[in-house]
Amino acid sequence: MQDFKGNSSIRKRLARITMAVIFLITMLFSLFCLILFRHFLRNNLLQYTELNLALLSENISKELINIEFMVKECASSKDIIQYFEKSYFAGSGQYSEAYSSLYKEYAECASHQFINYLVLCDYEDSNNFMQIVGRNTPFYRISMSDIEASDCYSDFSEKPSDFIAAIDYSPLEYKDPQKVITMIYPVGAGQNTPPDAFLYVEISLDIITNYIENYEIDEKCHVFISANDITYRVHEDNLIVDHLSLYEDQEILTQDVNFADWTIYQSVSSYKIFQQAKFFLLLSLAVILLVIIFGILYSVYLNRLIAVPVYKLRKRLIAISYGHFDTDPEIEWYDEFGDIGRGINSMAKHISELMDKRVADQKAKSDLEYQMLLSQMTPHFVYNTLNSIRWMAQIQNAEGISEMTGALARLMKNISKLPDIHIPVSKEFELVNDYFTIIKLRYGSTITLTYNIPDASVTSCDIVKFTLQPLVENAIFHGIEPKHKTGSIAITADKKDDSSFYIEIADDGIGICPEKIPGLLHEDVTHTSDGLIKHMGLYNVNKRLQHAFGRDYGLTITSEPGKFTKVTVTLPYTKGDDSYVETDHR
Repeated sequence: MQDFKGNSSIRKRLARITMAVIFLITMLFSLFCLILFRHFLRNNLLQYTELNLALLSENISKELINIEFMVKECASSKDIIQYFEKSYFAGSGQYSEAYSSLYKEYAECASHQFINYLVLCDYEDSNNFMQIVGRNTPFYRISMSDIEASDCYSDFSEKPSDFIAAIDYSPLEYKDPQKVITMIYPVGAGQNTPPDAFLYVEISLDIITNYIENYEIDEKCHVFISANDITYRVHEDNLIVDHLSLYEDQEILTQDVNFADWTIYQSVSSYKIFQQAKFFLLLSLAVILLVIIFGILYSVYLNRLIAVPVYKLRKRLIAISYGHFDTDPEIEWYDEFGDIGRGINSMAKHISELMDKRVADQKAKSDLEYQMLLSQMTPHFVYNTLNSIRWMAQIQNAEGISEMTGALARLMKNISKLPDIHIPVSKEFELVNDYFTIIKLRYGSTITLTYNIPDASVTSCDIVKFTLQPLVENAIFHGIEPKHKTGSIAITADKKDDSSFYIEIADDGIGICPEKIPGLLHEDVTHTSDGLIKHMGLYNVNKRLQHAFGRDYGLTITSEPGKFTKVTVTLPYTKGDDSYVETDHR
């Protein structure tokens, strides 16, 4: 037996598989954790940004609502309304009361520090107005014509009963105009009549930018405000008209401002997520490295644990291959390898016993073959003796003796030689004829045998030897003879279809009870009388046919008690060799 190839195999393959499995599991686990970590960071980032954006929106809304509330209070002030209703008759006292009410509301407003200008003007007479300049704004006596020329006032003049709020350049600053938030609110307005006056409020953008200065936001992200269907991007202390411009890795979060249907937006970048993911990736690589080191150490330990037992088992198997079957106690450890070692020792012991038994069986087989050779000598001797009697009967013109002796000699010849498994149907008919020749001398003319062969081609098809003779014998001894009258046997052979043919043996004997028929083919039923071939019943014939040709072929029995029995042999339509010659093994 060839020796195993070096250190190849199990140890190296086990090491490779262990490392591959550990590495694969580590990579899959790290990938899963990375995806989960990114998802967790993204959700946290969005939730944190939404919270901050809501807080920012709430602060801006609070300041704007404070100013809006101040404006509504001024518009509902009794002194202010009475002054403008009697503007042509008002004296200096009424003017002072109206101005005092206006200034009081301005001063009490919690967000007045963001107001640049507060102007209260007669709607019909632009020369009749009063103004308040914010603390952070240089004093400047305004011109109402500048206000009336602004886009915001144009929108107000179209619907003077509506509240107007917009973001636009200040019409009151000439040198360096800045964007401001403008409010115009009617005073004493009816539903179908123009207002008596209006309040013009100019608010600094600091009301927005002051909160965004301390707002935590990434460099690539922006805050946008949408007012009157125009979107502005907050840039330092100014608002720039812009679209919601985004990078590929950004998303937009939205928060409503509770003022004039304004909306605030913020773009969110995944840059922070990637930065934190890098840290996690480095951590994962460190874990993978540690796992790989552990895998190497574990693989070395596992190889040491397995290498010695495998080496001894391999050595023991090589010894057995060279014929050394002695048991080896050193390979019987107290673990799974010990179970294999005990199995190898047991196998070696059984091999040794089987070899001894084979030698004894071979000697017994030789003795049996010799005895079988001796047992064949008697049929051959009988066959030769019957041939001598036949020739003497012919010389003495004893035709009956000659015919019966010839038939018996041919039967003995077929029985004495080694059987050919498949023979042509014509040869099987000859065996039946020889058997019936002997039988009819015993029964005389009380039993007749006829053949009906419409298609002669079936006689060259194959059949298992000694198939029909037992069927004819059963028909005689168990069908015709028990009724003690004359009887007939008819053999019909014909094609069934292109792939099969049948041979039917029909007798007019006593028949078979229907309930007994299945047992004849499925049980080894033997009869008390011995025929030409002892115990060759229907069961054995059927099994021989199915073994030779398949389960689709064999015997079928139909019978009517007291009238007839038909045994049909179904066989494949396969023609045998036309040059068939019986072998004689004498």
